Amino acid sequence: MILQQLKQYIEQHGRSSRKNLATHFGMSEDGVEAMLDVWVRQGSVGKELVGCDSDNCFQSAKEVWYRCLHANELSVTVMR
Repeated sequence: MILQQLKQYIEQHGRSSRKNLATHFGMSEDGVEAMLDVWVRQGSVGKELVGCDSDNCFQSAKEVWYRCLHANELSVTVMR
């Protein structure tokens, strides 16, 4: 299943960008984000938005990165 493959890829690489995942799996970046949001909501994967404008970070982030979370970490979206 692609959800598990995405998570395994992130685990193997420690951290991965949405763009890199889309290229590796032959998907759109929006498709990757929609699938990984399942893991983000479950608290298994964390999300980092890089290069944000202060008001519209979710739409204007230049890069989106994902990493697997440890059992004792909270799932939060980090904005830089």
